[in-house]
Amino acid sequence: ARADQFAVERIQRREQRRRQLHREAPWLPPACRLAEDGEDRLVIAGHNVFQESTDGGTTWTDIPADLPSLDIHAFAQSAVDPERMWAYVAGGGLYASTDGGTRWSEAYTGDIVGLVAVSDEGADVLLGIDPFEGLVRSADGGVTWTPAGKPPTSPVASLVATPDGRTILLGGTDGLYRSDDGGATW
Repeated sequence: ARADQFAVERIQRREQRRRQLHREAPWLPPACRLAEDGEDRLVIAGHNVFQESTDGGTTWTDIPADLPSLDIHAFAQSAVDPERMWAYVAGGGLYASTDGGTRWSEAYTGDIVGLVAVSDEGADVLLGIDPFEGLVRSADGGVTWTPAGKPPTSPVASLVATPDGRTILLGGTDGLYRSDDGGATW
């Protein structure tokens, strides 16, 4: 129970930091995903934004990337290796990077939105929303996906999870939902 409370508090702190960032930098589009790497490095990805800050968000620089588009609709950074990232771009396709976001290769051609990376005993596991399957999970870097549960709402507007992926929160047009068993029940 204490670990669950800690995980929920971590999600709340991350959301507070994202909101603070949007207050301080209103030019950022609202559909951005903020990834933290330690105390000072931040990566932000969203609609035509892919930038990093190495001073806790005071200044930002573009990350040169060879993605087919910077219209990023979902983004996740590895819970195990901060150089590993995934981006779902408008028009379809999930792309993976192992070098901090400079070089990308297509990992999956389908639609996976609401992307989040968690760690399962030291290995990356991706969670996402497939428009037809619901909550899906990938243990191979996004190449293959298996159904993990049907969300109680559609469309899903946001998805977050504890570092181990056990507790998942998702937001829809009709409210916020919580699963404490990796998405099996809500």
